[in-house]
Amino acid sequence: MENKKSPLVKKFIKVSFQFEGFHKWPEAIDHAESYLALRHRHMFHCTALKRVGHNDRDIEFIELKRMMSNYIKLRFGLEFGTMSCESIAEHLMNYFCLDEIEISEDGENGAILRK
Repeated sequence: MENKKSPLVKKFIKVSFQFEGFHKWPEAIDHAESYLALRHRHMFHCTALKRVGHNDRDIEFIELKRMMSNYIKLRFGLEFGTMSCESIAEHLMNYFCLDEIEISEDGENGAILRK
């Protein structure tokens, strides 16, 4: 018989998706990558973990993925202003009570936040 709740095992759901967006880093003007000071486009890649308490999940991962994707579209559209990967990740982590989140630019470089 399957043990649905075990205090020794931490269970998480994982969602992954992509979203298009534009941002800029005005302070980059003083760095070698000064072009980043201008508005530029990325395909942001997001992977998030949220703790669940049992094997039937507190929230279905498909539902969480849809909620996060819809929220980004409604809240930001395509414009992230001066938000960095860290800023986007922190915003989503707080809004969705996530345990870990990774946001990368074009699936290459990015940020990971953990509780």
